[in-house]
Amino acid sequence: VVLATTTDIPNDSVSFIQEFPAEMRQQVVDALLAFSETEAGAAALENLYSISGLQEAEDSFYDAFRADLSRAGIDIEELAE
Repeated sequence: VVLATTTDIPNDSVSFIQEFPAEMRQQVVDALLAFSETEAGAAALENLYSISGLQEAEDSFYDAFRADLSRAGIDIEELAE
């Protein structure tokens, strides 16, 4: 029985709080992306998470998910507390 359908729901992500220094944030992102492109990194991602790679995403990537939560009556801010 299907109760409802939604847009794609994001799964694994690397997220930062707003106060995290932008320069350090970019260093972490760059390092993770570079590692994911190596043979060892690709193997680790596949073995640990069953994913084939990483990609950088803008905050707007989550807009459809936020809309689904809102339609379900879920306040994203309350979830973050």
